[in-house]
Amino acid sequence: FDTVPSIDLQITGSNCLPGAVLEISSGETFDAYQWFNDGVLIPGATSSSYTGTTAGDYFLRVTRGPCTYDSNSISVYYCNPDVILNKSVDQNNVADGTNVNFTITVENFWDNPVTNLRLTDILPTGLEFVSASVTSGTFTNPNWNIGTLNSGQLETLTLTAKARITNIYMSSQTYTNTVTNTQDQTDLNITTDNPSANVTVNMIQPTTVITNRRITIRVNTH
Repeated sequence: FDTVPSIDLQITGSNCLPGAVLEISSGETFDAYQWFNDGVLIPGATSSSYTGTTAGDYFLRVTRGPCTYDSNSISVYYCNPDVILNKSVDQNNVADGTNVNFTITVENFWDNPVTNLRLTDILPTGLEFVSASVTSGTFTNPNWNIGTLNSGQLETLTLTAKARITNIYMSSQTYTNTVTNTQDQTDLNITTDNPSANVTVNMIQPTTVITNRRITIRVNTH
């Protein structure tokens, strides 16, 4: 080819899931097709059009003769509200008094903006709040006020807590930290959330130091 062929994608049928069909807007044909979702190859998706099944960014790889071309990326979201929560922690097993860092992400997979979005992360006893930073909105412990979250928008909260043993009679304790969300719309949870992370805190064992001592015995003689 003297020029790269036009492989611009369009959505037909419904503009959102379910029912969104992706295809090449020009109608141009090629020898082979392969669809990808969020950069991952979709097994068996080798036709010129594809009916989306999950929200994400799709693109099409086409082949004509010895040449391969990639289309533009196109985003597809659900017709109903779907707010996705994910939480992770940098250390699952720590000593008493150690700081741990939780990472909480929230993403909107709905075809419309989510409004008045708030995430609440109430730390359990044994995890003491230290600090927090957010990529959008404001955080006043335990609430992260985001407000409006547009389609496909992802924001992150990094929360630092100090892990403590609260029961002195136990050598270790496990705490579960869970985040929840509220918004004007009803979250249908189409996509599975991962809102919790566990931290096991271990008591620091005292160090026993044994030293050698010289004992002098004085005997009186008459």
